[in-house]
Amino acid sequence: MEGETMLSMLQEASAGRERRSAGAWRSSSARFHSFSASLSCSRLRRVQALLNYSNKQKSDGILCILGIDSRYNEGCRELANYLLFDLYNQTNIDSDVTDLPEEVFDDVIILIKSESVHLYCNPINYNYLLPYVAYWKNLHLHCLTVKEYEDEELAEEFKITSFVNMVQDCCRIQVPYSFQGHVRTFDMFIVEKWPIVQAFALEGIGGGEFFTMKHEMFDASEELWQVYSSLDPVSLEVLITEDLVAFEKQWDSFFSNFDIENSSSLLELSEAQSGEPLASRYTTYSWKSRQMGCKLLHGFQHQCSFMDQLSGGMMPFRTYFSHGLITSQITEKSSLFSTHRQPFVLFGCHSTKENLNSYSFTFPSEGHLVKNTNNRGGTARHMVVQCTSPRGPLACSRTYFFGNTHVPYMSKDSNQQKNDDFLVLPQIYIAVVEAVLASIRCYVETPSIKIAKEIAEDVFLSTLDCYGLGHYKPILRSKLCFLIEAVNSHGTIISLESHSSKFLIKTASMTVYDIPDLTGGKGTLGSIVFSESFIESKIFLKEKDGTMSTDSNYMILSAIVPRYVSWMVEDAEVKLSEEVQQVLKMKEHFLGTLLIGGDSAYIYSGSSVARPEEGKLFIFSEGILFIHPRSGSMTISKNHMAALKYYDGNSPGVVGVLIIEYKKSLLPHLPIHLHSTSNCLMFALMPGSRIYKSFYAQVMSTWQKMGKSGIALKICQREQLSEEQKQLHCNLEKVFEVQSRTRNEERSRLKQFSADILGLDVFVQHFAVSSMSHEPVRRSDLPILLQQPSSFSSESDDQNKMVITIVAGLPGSYKEELCTYIVNLTQEHGRWSVYRQMLDNCEPFNYGQIHHFLSSVLEAQRNRTVRQSVYSRRKVRLLIVTPGYTDVIDVVQAIQMHPDPEVQSAFVIGAVTTCIDPLCSTMEHRLLFPKLLDQCSQGVVSNVVLTSLTSEQRHPLLVHLQKLIRVANPRTAFILAEKGAVTRNADIEMILSGSSFSEPFMLRTRYLMFPGWWNGKFRSGPIFPQMTQICIRFSCSLDKARFVTKCKALRNTLKSSPFCGNTYHIRAQLKFSDSEKRFEICHNIQTNIFTAHPLEDGPSPPPLQGDGRLNRKPLGSFVVFIGCMLKEETMKDWLRQCARQKLMKKSLKTFETLTKQEIKNIHIKRHLELPPPGWFYNGNQFVNFFGEKSDYHPLMDTFIEEYLLEVNKDIEKHNAEVEKQESQDLFEP
Repeated sequence: MEGETMLSMLQEASAGRERRSAGAWRSSSARFHSFSASLSCSRLRRVQALLNYSNKQKSDGILCILGIDSRYNEGCRELANYLLFDLYNQTNIDSDVTDLPEEVFDDVIILIKSESVHLYCNPINYNYLLPYVAYWKNLHLHCLTVKEYEDEELAEEFKITSFVNMVQDCCRIQVPYSFQGHVRTFDMFIVEKWPIVQAFALEGIGGGEFFTMKHEMFDASEELWQVYSSLDPVSLEVLITEDLVAFEKQWDSFFSNFDIENSSSLLELSEAQSGEPLASRYTTYSWKSRQMGCKLLHGFQHQCSFMDQLSGGMMPFRTYFSHGLITSQITEKSSLFSTHRQPFVLFGCHSTKENLNSYSFTFPSEGHLVKNTNNRGGTARHMVVQCTSPRGPLACSRTYFFGNTHVPYMSKDSNQQKNDDFLVLPQIYIAVVEAVLASIRCYVETPSIKIAKEIAEDVFLSTLDCYGLGHYKPILRSKLCFLIEAVNSHGTIISLESHSSKFLIKTASMTVYDIPDLTGGKGTLGSIVFSESFIESKIFLKEKDGTMSTDSNYMILSAIVPRYVSWMVEDAEVKLSEEVQQVLKMKEHFLGTLLIGGDSAYIYSGSSVARPEEGKLFIFSEGILFIHPRSGSMTISKNHMAALKYYDGNSPGVVGVLIIEYKKSLLPHLPIHLHSTSNCLMFALMPGSRIYKSFYAQVMSTWQKMGKSGIALKICQREQLSEEQKQLHCNLEKVFEVQSRTRNEERSRLKQFSADILGLDVFVQHFAVSSMSHEPVRRSDLPILLQQPSSFSSESDDQNKMVITIVAGLPGSYKEELCTYIVNLTQEHGRWSVYRQMLDNCEPFNYGQIHHFLSSVLEAQRNRTVRQSVYSRRKVRLLIVTPGYTDVIDVVQAIQMHPDPEVQSAFVIGAVTTCIDPLCSTMEHRLLFPKLLDQCSQGVVSNVVLTSLTSEQRHPLLVHLQKLIRVANPRTAFILAEKGAVTRNADIEMILSGSSFSEPFMLRTRYLMFPGWWNGKFRSGPIFPQMTQICIRFSCSLDKARFVTKCKALRNTLKSSPFCGNTYHIRAQLKFSDSEKRFEICHNIQTNIFTAHPLEDGPSPPPLQGDGRLNRKPLGSFVVFIGCMLKEETMKDWLRQCARQKLMKKSLKTFETLTKQEIKNIHIKRHLELPPPGWFYNGNQFVNFFGEKSDYHPLMDTFIEEYLLEVNKDIEKHNAEVEKQESQDLFEP
């Protein structure tokens, strides 16, 4: 019954696999916009680096087993989710995956070696895994076909044998035993109990002994956790679109406590009430992360769902706190607890150094209110706030203010100004903000914490001078505290000296403790705090002169949190703001006549603490009134304007900005956070809005006329804007883009933050390059890597270079036939220089041969005589056919790394084409021959030529191979060419393209997929299983019938894994005993196709081949065997059987050695001869006179003796001839 159920499930899965696989191909890109093939390879390389550069004793591999076969080990699932981008995260699983039974979807084994990967899966989950693993270097895929998988017994045996074969050459194996947050003591005997590990001991199909007796086992968990914590583009995307969203919502919840209150109610808020959302989030997440089993999400802790986050701020604080401490096992004395990374809210003079350092979010103050925390008594002037992710890297602190820093301009007769006492703290805070931002810029460039600290202090003190606060400098210098810390995905601080800190979030903070009141008050005003969470990106560059430099970028993640906020709390401020708004009821006043108003617009300036802020804009004939929801009213009269401009990009779809360049007289009437060094203010009118349309209809014409103030509106073009104005307008464009984004636009998840996180798009591009590798890139290629317009083009230079066309492929793929076909077809259009391995050359590929070939071609080109000048006008092209199982990236690196710069600059790679024979592409099941998939790598290979099954385009093997290659290299072009014969001109043009390899997309992909490729530092990895080529030379001719028969019989000798002794391809040059001609032989064992071409006698032009070797000898007769771990003596014995066999001596016949048949034949031949006297023949028998009877002739003995004499005479003659023959072995000279 169970078998029928499984069979039914498999049939349903098979019938629907096309439908589900279509979703699987798209799953990676649909789920994560930042996913790429290069990122998948980068994550694998980071894990492999643990095997190459670990501080511990070197291991041979990291084993990851999913599902029931590892008893659902969460450490293995965690590693799989990292490598497969949360494919096995239960909270993020695709809907079509849920249709699969768990035991089928989890049927995965991954063994990661230092330069290769073995992956076991089944044909059902294969389609879901492929989009993530098809790009992995040296991938060995152990998978049955759908039809084979229907046999349950065969499927189980295959899984066990695949597991045994995976680990056969590994002595020391690591296992991700524990998952983050749940450390367990490693016990190899627990691992031994895993079902697949137990099966290893089975006789016959298993290894025959206990797994842990044959292999040393170690725990890899802690080292892997460090890898998971490193940010990459996808984990950064998750951090921004999920963790940062939750982080922002907590701040929104915090602001809602103040925004929903009126000014009088604000005064009654306590520190405990204000900080409840922040503290609730902190404790809730600690609790929820434990409740959910700490599921890994791209290396970052998935803390709770969106609804959990929303409800977190509503539930009682102490409930969450108690659960958080108990379930997370974090206390204030725990090593995981950092006092300066906890949430806090402190008002006014209560924010002293002592209170900040001793603050406990567990028991916030209920008695410190806004209305009673001023050092002089009364309302606090500011508060310090910090929000921190409880088990994540995000944190930021702010100082916000109670009370405005401006007095709205009423008229010339009412020129009030704010008391300087109220400006001191905001000015010091802005100086702190400037200092922290400058320190981040400095640290990213240097990176030196010491220099960054010096810059921070210098900027802080110089900004104080700008505000006229020089008398505070001696006092505040000693009260400064500056820090930059790296924080991993769990919120744990990591030393900046650690190499792992490079790809971690960092927090830069500055605190000014205990600011004294120098205006006569007692005690201190409190402290000022500010910090930002940022991430850096650094690309190492190689300049033209050979020197090294860096290109750096950074992004401040916590910039989504407003840097400056103030609330009106005094009744006098509220009344003054309302009094200003009375002008709306007047027909004529100091701002003139109302033209339009009451609609939403944005105000923005170039200040470091400013951001686009929405409010209501009223435009009058002589000025502007802007009502801010927190700061109240602000008026700008034309009397305070130095210039008035408008820019709309000459398009109705571009944000229109009203640019006001103001006089310094406006500063007292403008909130301090809008002050900028350029004295410029910008109002944004969003396209399609009512105020946007009204501005053109009712304001434009009026303002373009010179008014009483002498200021007229000027329409300007983009080139007339300053750089700052261009940047401000760009930021406002992003605000509009976010607002107009459709809800279902999945690929725009990151764009919603582009308005708040300046430079997000640029940073993401930069980080996508820098996070792939530490290898340097060429300075000239940087614009292409960052997808920026290049300042120059090398196309004209490449036109003067000799183009190299590379044809790759495994033995038997008809790559040599394609090479010959191309050269013969196009030889009238140009001269060809061809590099390909000689038939008898079995040496592995080496750079020296390519270097010598290129040098000789260039030398020949230079030495052409005047007599040959007309001939030499035909363009010289080079064709390189890669030998054996060579990885094509090694050939590319060999060309790039020519030791002679002149030779290097004389050639350019045009295109790389790979030949594949689908019929001999797999060793068994779906296990490809080594390097086959690597020879189709994106960024290198432009075309794939399929050399068989071209007339059966729906053949399952051809369809499967095309899908696999399409996933591995989406941009490759498929060309059908039976046995290498290309039939379309368009296909020839693609193969001979002179620019395909150098296209920007190809170049960028190459840098990301193969770090260090351009300077020869990328390691392509070994060939596995080991493929050998053996050339056996001999001087005698072979028997054609024997040789052909033996070749055809090799197909039946092919063995399954580990394939030892299998021969897959034969090439030869030899003579047959029945002909004087020499033949070139090619035999493909898997397809059993045998070809023999006679070689012409006499003089001939130089052969279309060469491999750079000098002083070559005549080839003679030889056979080259290509197979898996072949032995020369075995191949020689095989060849001996193909030669004409030497005659053997025969033994002399005796009566005893005669057979019954021979005696019978003698009787038949002579039984009619006359019998001796006394005997007669009665028709049946011989009878004598005495009545004796005999079946045989009476002279039978004589007949036999005569027969023996005759036969032995012939035998002696034969033996004499045999003795005359010389005894010679096939391999004797």
